[in-house]
Amino acid sequence: IDDKKVMKKLELLLDGLKSEPPQLLILFGNFLSTTSGTIISNIISQQIIQNQFQELGEILIGNVDVEKTQIVIIPGPSDDSIGLGGSGLLPRQSITKFFANQLLQKIPNITLATSPCRIKILDKKILLHREDMISKMRRNCIIPPQQSTTLSEHFVKTIINQAHLSPLPITTRPVYWNYDHCLYLHPLPDFIIQADRFAQFNVKYQDTITINPGSFAIENNFARLYPFKNECELLQLDEINEFN
Repeated sequence: IDDKKVMKKLELLLDGLKSEPPQLLILFGNFLSTTSGTIISNIISQQIIQNQFQELGEILIGNVDVEKTQIVIIPGPSDDSIGLGGSGLLPRQSITKFFANQLLQKIPNITLATSPCRIKILDKKILLHREDMISKMRRNCIIPPQQSTTLSEHFVKTIINQAHLSPLPITTRPVYWNYDHCLYLHPLPDFIIQADRFAQFNVKYQDTITINPGSFAIENNFARLYPFKNECELLQLDEINEFN
């Protein structure tokens, strides 16, 4: 939200979706481009971040029916390091209300969620998680994927077979043990949205559809989910005209 180009792209995306507005809009972090831990060390920096969330709210109000569309904001890995409400452990805390207070006042249908979090729409269960897991798992892989298996398929099979969102040594990815159960994948949800900077993918395994919408800030990627059709579209911003 501190990059004017990204905010312009977001505004363009939301404007293109007006003809077929979503019932649920999920925004994954990272929400700031910097990874400096000193950015919020003074009052001026704190005010800048608050203003940036306020600008995000103005874009949402101008392009989304905020009374009908539920909005969920989920922090990313770098949002821990800049102090937006996390300790660097999984599960990741939600963004601190202090920074998004004006956003919450303007749009009551916004939820500042943790990562992971779970949503239930009638009988459909959706798990949302923002973490760059694939690169970490590649570095710590013991059994490499077979030639007939893609990297995304190997990743999905691993987390589902292990029934855990972070099947890594605790020295590689620290976990808050009191809340480790939040990372369990048992029972399996209908959908896992694993937001990762890795390339987009849509993989079905054991009746669970796992989706990576990809990076919007860098590659203009996003995804549209139709839970009651068990379908997902992996899209890019230049394809938005298909909705109009």
